[in-house]
Amino acid sequence: MYERQRQTTVSCKGAARAVSRRGRLVRSLFFLALLLTLTACARGGVTPSAFGGGSGTESDPYLIATEAHLRDIAAAPHLYKGKHFLQTADIRLNGPWRPIGHSSYFRECEFAGRFDGNGHTITGLTLKTSPDYLGLFGMIRFDGEVRNLTVETSPEGISLDDDNYARAGIIAVFSDGVIENCITRGRLADGGFLGGIVAQNRGIVKNCINYAAIEAYSDNSALAGGIAGTNSGMRGPFNSRRDRRDPSPEAQISRCTNHGQVTSLAAFTASAGGITADNMWGTIEDSFNKGLVSAKGSSYHTFAGGVVGDNGASISRCLNTGAVSASGGISQVDGTRGPAFAGGLVGNNRGRIADSRSAVDATAKGGAPSAHGVVAGDTPGKVDNCGKLRQ
Repeated sequence: MYERQRQTTVSCKGAARAVSRRGRLVRSLFFLALLLTLTACARGGVTPSAFGGGSGTESDPYLIATEAHLRDIAAAPHLYKGKHFLQTADIRLNGPWRPIGHSSYFRECEFAGRFDGNGHTITGLTLKTSPDYLGLFGMIRFDGEVRNLTVETSPEGISLDDDNYARAGIIAVFSDGVIENCITRGRLADGGFLGGIVAQNRGIVKNCINYAAIEAYSDNSALAGGIAGTNSGMRGPFNSRRDRRDPSPEAQISRCTNHGQVTSLAAFTASAGGITADNMWGTIEDSFNKGLVSAKGSSYHTFAGGVVGDNGASISRCLNTGAVSASGGISQVDGTRGPAFAGGLVGNNRGRIADSRSAVDATAKGGAPSAHGVVAGDTPGKVDNCGKLRQ
């Protein structure tokens, strides 16, 4: 009897030690992951005293007046969740830039502050060192905001080394938050997903203007948009990483204007839009394209639209006055030419277009079943009260 009790006691102690070891292991792994995250976010010790003043609150924001101040934010974005920033002078960047909120893999590295450009300009944005994600901001989290800011690239523009899957936007690469009252100028070239304001919008973009030339070139698929490369909210199948606390059910672009030329050239699918190349699970409202839009693809589909290249969601009260063209490429396998779809408003419409006008017809050259039109090239979706603008 005593021996059985002794064995039971020993067994319980062994189990307790095993549980304790597992607990220590879990805690160790947690702290290791935290350390790796902070290491990935931060480079160097940055403190709020490095700025021009302020305490980071809404009523007393951190004051940003120099290039060093901006680089301090980029060096440690995890320190500034919920903090407010106010730019107090025009700033010129010298040398390659590391995006603020540079990583899309670590949530704590994303920008979750509120940056107010206060009507000032940041010039000289140069991004060539990273092959993947390039922009003034890398990832703006769902509770992050960037407002009242003008950004100009360097004379050579932003050029990406990896032209297949690289993403770039002059204001931001990814945004789940708010981008408002921003203006972009310069040139954005190469890469698979390019947008004059943001490469991939999953939040809100409003009252923004792009003057920059957007030129996407890829050995795979290329999407180029004057405002956003893609506009796709949390309803989409590829956005499961979006924080569930985000109240916005879909991406939104409103009251935006594009003046820049938008070009997409790809060996697979090419899509170009004056506002966005691809609008899925999102809305576009009250927006205006004035820039030339063109796309050239391979033996697969090619889409070009004055507002959207390929639309699967909602467009309303939009206007286009820029020339639009799409050209299907020649297959190197069998010599056939791919179909091309071009529309004054939308290249391919699988969603809904309402109360919108285009001042021009579009042109499309490609194999069957290529199509073009004032409103859309191909339109299996809905069209309500749309047509040619009478000038």
